[in-house]
Amino acid sequence: MQNQSKTRSLIASLSQLHLRLSTKIWATVAAIACALTLPEALHALGLLTGTGTLLGHALLPMQLPVMLAGFIGGPVVGLITGIFSPVFSTLLTGMPTADRLFFMMAEYACYGALAGLLVKTKLPLLVQIVIVQLSGHVLLLAINFALALFGGAELGIGLLSYQIMNLYNGLPGLIMQWVLIPLCAAGLLNLFSRNNES
Repeated sequence: MQNQSKTRSLIASLSQLHLRLSTKIWATVAAIACALTLPEALHALGLLTGTGTLLGHALLPMQLPVMLAGFIGGPVVGLITGIFSPVFSTLLTGMPTADRLFFMMAEYACYGALAGLLVKTKLPLLVQIVIVQLSGHVLLLAINFALALFGGAELGIGLLSYQIMNLYNGLPGLIMQWVLIPLCAAGLLNLFSRNNES
């Protein structure tokens, strides 16, 4: 019962949070920086442990700061973070590759913007997170379907299987987001309240 009360309080605080423009700018920069450094840190750890890119595929490190940017800063902050995180990652690290960049920009922009929109609703935070998590995959399916319909690209059962496999491989990261997003959001709310954000 106490945990449910804390969760409701967190949702109410997030929905009523209004950050100054300067804070939103710094939050966007910080989120993009985290979205760049977390994958590289896991990549380095993968090299040290011999697991390669497995940790990155399983833990989905770029998604966490993009979603947090939306939940904390709102849809515009989430949208900008989602668009530019993959762009800067491609420019600085070569990943994602150029042929995947547009799809990743669309997917992550969806994560960030939708998180910022849903946080204003009264849905339980876990439900909001799950909707955001699924939204990117649904959007990618829609984009590929549109490309097949209007652009002549090949569309088959393999596309749906690929998205399902991505969800399955990233399940540890999805579960981790259920835990870390509320914890990080609560910590950031405390930080902003100490800095007299209203």
